[in-house]
Amino acid sequence: YPQSGIVPEVKIESPLYLSKELTVTDLVELLYALHLIGTFRKNNGSKAEFSVVARTFGELLHVRIKNVESWKNYTINRKIRLTGFLDRLKSALTERSQR
Repeated sequence: YPQSGIVPEVKIESPLYLSKELTVTDLVELLYALHLIGTFRKNNGSKAEFSVVARTFGELLHVRIKNVESWKNYTINRKIRLTGFLDRLKSALTERSQR
């Protein structure tokens, strides 16, 4: 009985979807910023690869991020509005905290 004691991996369907007001670029900008500060870890404590982070959040939000490295490179090499989405997040949080 080699399978004894092994719990099969269960795939849970996420109830979350990415808002239509947001773009894949917005999502990649957020995830890559979080990745850069070491937010995501593997179960052994080591830093998770960005491709794993992007794929996981893509599954969670029902978004397919094709060619993750290209999206990441596009996001970090923009000349205009480099941190547009992060700026919107900061503004929203600041506005809410001042109420």
